[in-house]
Amino acid sequence: MINALYALIQKFFSEMNMADSLTRFVALLSGSILVVAIISCLLGYKLFRFVSGVIAFFLTAIGISLLLGPTASRAVVVTAFIIFGLLAAFLAYQWTEFGAFILCASIGFGMATLITDILWLQLLSAALLGAISIRFPISCTIMATAIWGAITLGTDGAELVGIDPIHFRIMIIVGLSFLGIAVQYFTNKEPIREELTFNKKKTKKSNSTIIDTPEKGGS
Repeated sequence: MINALYALIQKFFSEMNMADSLTRFVALLSGSILVVAIISCLLGYKLFRFVSGVIAFFLTAIGISLLLGPTASRAVVVTAFIIFGLLAAFLAYQWTEFGAFILCASIGFGMATLITDILWLQLLSAALLGAISIRFPISCTIMATAIWGAITLGTDGAELVGIDPIHFRIMIIVGLSFLGIAVQYFTNKEPIREELTFNKKKTKKSNSTIIDTPEKGGS
């Protein structure tokens, strides 16, 4: 899981011709990501607006660099990705559904990289988790951040401290996943309740619309 997040940062620095600078801080960056994983597991929803904004900025910056890099000067590329990157970050921070989509899709992509190297399957995983987050942004964000943090700690974190047996790693992942989800649900009861109420009202409204719609050809 560290590889997926690190790859995003590495790609950004590569597009900015700063890859050499990043290699000097690989150990520090890996340790920082483990700290992020702990925070994500236990406090993912509390910080998801900020994190989704950061991810949106990086993704936008990479996209603009790939699009304009071959033809435009570096000054134009940097100016463009700063403007549009900050705009994307602002939208992800302010718009709950968009922020949840960015974050959950990124986590879905990262999780898929653990299972397969096939790009379209990784993108499919990102799209599916992102789509679910649009309807259930809070619940999906809680579960995705808790599980991502648990997997990261149970794989890269366990490797760092020398825990090799696979069954111990699986126990760590499962245990931390349940712990993270429980902690986040208990500390975010009100937003979850509001999400459930909103979806119930939306479902009732949709059902009422279907029932009240007259059948074609009726008297």
